[in-house]
Amino acid sequence: MQQEFGEYLVYYKDIYRNDIGDTFVSVTSERKYHHYLQGYEVLRDMFTLANCRALVTGLTNVSFCAKIMKLSMDDDYEDECILDKGIAKSGMDGRDFYKMWNKKL
Repeated sequence: MQQEFGEYLVYYKDIYRNDIGDTFVSVTSERKYHHYLQGYEVLRDMFTLANCRALVTGLTNVSFCAKIMKLSMDDDYEDECILDKGIAKSGMDGRDFYKMWNKKL
């Protein structure tokens, strides 16, 4: 990816993963300040996405918040690709969110 996208590629080396490869679904961890750091990592991801020109994402709360943040800066993505594989049983239906925000006001 670095060869293909060069300076446009942004990534963070300090992302936490538990023993089974999950990132934020892990409620418990031996990591010091785990819950604080989880919140920090999610907010950092959201701000990073909000500062991109285009968005490729699934239906996630982080991408919803990035969209809201971008719109709050009186900006919008030049292009969006939403990979809709359905909503988790406990989640809200993100399709309604994107329909609402993609309408021209």
